[in-house]
Amino acid sequence: MAEEHKTLRICCFGDSLSAGYSANGTVFHPYSIALTKKLSRDLSNTQVVAVDYGMPGDVVSQGAFAQRFETEGASSPHHPRYQPVIKKNYDWVVLLGGTNDLALNIPPERIFESLKRVWDSAISKGSKVLALTVPERSTKSESLDDRQRQLNNAILKHKSPNYHAFDLMPKLPYHNLTDRQRRRYWDDGVHLTAAGYDWLGTLVAEVLGDWVELERNPKSRRAQRTRRYVEEDVDFDEETGDPRELSEGYVVVRLRDLD
Repeated sequence: MAEEHKTLRICCFGDSLSAGYSANGTVFHPYSIALTKKLSRDLSNTQVVAVDYGMPGDVVSQGAFAQRFETEGASSPHHPRYQPVIKKNYDWVVLLGGTNDLALNIPPERIFESLKRVWDSAISKGSKVLALTVPERSTKSESLDDRQRQLNNAILKHKSPNYHAFDLMPKLPYHNLTDRQRRRYWDDGVHLTAAGYDWLGTLVAEVLGDWVELERNPKSRRAQRTRRYVEEDVDFDEETGDPRELSEGYVVVRLRDLD
């Protein structure tokens, strides 16, 4: 008997990092591209539809962010892949925001509450949420680092049905890379290159794939391992470095890699 063909709909919502902004806005290469490719390879009999709704310069805490999620759901008209409003039920909403708020000295508590409103809205519409922590940037500031730490900790500690969080910050490093690696993956210290957005999309796809497998095939080895990680609250660390070059120290060790 042929296996039923499935569709997985994903909304990638956020600011310029979700839009794939690079090269001063002359290049847009959203992470949804790599996300779609990897999930399509990893999930059998599944059509993956990932739509990027990234707005360069958007600020989570100013209200327009949540309003855009509710009423617009589309990128800036200047985005070369601009789309009109698409009213669909998404299986997952991947949300990345807060970078611009932190740069504007917005208190982390206010940013978190603004993010939470969007998470809650997505969940109320029947979607599952994957919230990403705010990644590194080139600027180092004790005050900024502290506020980012507070925000990311709040994102990771939040608990709600159908809410999941992924600690993106240590998985997508800036300061621990070599100069050559930064040139490959980072565009300007805040935004990524096309290769960097592909890296981001691959990371998100790995996490989403685990959750989808747990839901669809709870008895599979991948699902059982995912469940064990959740129950034990295991955090797997990755050595920083170029994900394409094992010789430079990037090693990910998980049980499924050792099979």
